[in-house]
Amino acid sequence: FPSHDNRKKWHLQTSGIEARLLFLQKKLLAFLYLKFQKLKYDFYCKNKMCKTFRFKYIYFASPLEPEASTIPGAYNNSSIEIAIKRVLEIVSSDCRIVFKPGPFQFSTKIAFFSVINPWRRSSFYQDLVRDARVVLASEKHNTQDLIDNSIGVVCINGTVAIEAAARGKNAITFSPMWYDSLENIHYCKNQKDIKRRVIVTGK
Repeated sequence: FPSHDNRKKWHLQTSGIEARLLFLQKKLLAFLYLKFQKLKYDFYCKNKMCKTFRFKYIYFASPLEPEASTIPGAYNNSSIEIAIKRVLEIVSSDCRIVFKPGPFQFSTKIAFFSVINPWRRSSFYQDLVRDARVVLASEKHNTQDLIDNSIGVVCINGTVAIEAAARGKNAITFSPMWYDSLENIHYCKNQKDIKRRVIVTGK
């Protein structure tokens, strides 16, 4: 085993110039990754002018990813793609999903962006819109407008469920939260729950 002095020297070496260079490298890669993701999203977004959607839809508010309370809390439904697919399997064919990313999903100013590994693969948004019933809303689109003109709201977790409930809309969540007991908020654990709550949401 290395002596205490050697361990101390190793620590000093790795926390010096090499560690700083590694940090800057990760920061640069994360910055480029987020910019690339933003370009991909804008490419597949069909409503850059933020016009009110005139078709029947459920508003899916995406959480910031990765996010500590989302990943363990929602279990299998922590996957946005799986959650959207499970809802689409139940809703009528004339109903769409309007997807909007979290307000800080593409931000390069959040504290952890500089050291995070790419969470969403490069084809994430392309894969979402392979189903014609999934529509990407501009990240600048007013959330209240999306809620008010929807037949209901779906999210993994987050404050958008509370916003929806406050505006008289039903909201489906996939992760247990402190506000689950509020009126109009429905925590779904399985497909049976989703089916029952989607019917409620559609009223």
